[in-house]
Amino acid sequence: MPGECDVPLGRGKWLCTSKVPYWTMDYLINMYDRSVGRNCNLILNAAPQPDGLIAENEMKIYAEFGRFIKGRYANKICATEGEGNSVELTIPKDKGPVNQVILMERIERGERVREFTVEAQSGDGGWRKIYKGSCIGHKHIVRFDKIEASRLRLSVAKSAATPFIRDFSAYCN
Repeated sequence: MPGECDVPLGRGKWLCTSKVPYWTMDYLINMYDRSVGRNCNLILNAAPQPDGLIAENEMKIYAEFGRFIKGRYANKICATEGEGNSVELTIPKDKGPVNQVILMERIERGERVREFTVEAQSGDGGWRKIYKGSCIGHKHIVRFDKIEASRLRLSVAKSAATPFIRDFSAYCN
C-alpha cells in the first residue's frame, strides 16, 4: 500500500527558476499530514541551480519545514504498542488534553490493517469514536480538536492477518 508523493517546492515547477512562488508553510504542513500521515513517502523536490547548488531561499524553507515537523513531535504524551484487534493507550492524568495520534504498524510483517477506529474514553467511562480510517501501514497521523480523555483505543475492524502495532502514541500541540 505505500505510495509516493512527489512535489516540487516551487508551485508546479520542477526545475530551478528564480521567479517561482513557493508553497506556503501551511500548505507544506497540510501536504505532510495528507501524505506521510496517510502511509506515503513525501519527496519534496530540491531543484539545483545551474551551478549545482540548491538556492539559499529554498534551503531556508526546507530547514523551517524540518524544524516544524521535529517540534510537532518532540513532546509525546504517552505511547504503547501491541498486537491484535484492540490496543489501548492510558493517558497520564497530569498530561492534559490530546489532539493528535500517530499509529504505526510493524511493516516488516506486512501492512495488515484494512479498517480501524480510534476511540476516546472520557471521565464518565464511556467510549466515543473520534476517527475512522482504512490503512495504517508505516504511519497514519490522526489530528482532531483537543479532547480530555483517560484512555484511547485503537480497534481494528478488518485486517489481512493479526495486526502488529509498533507505535500508538498521543500528542497535544
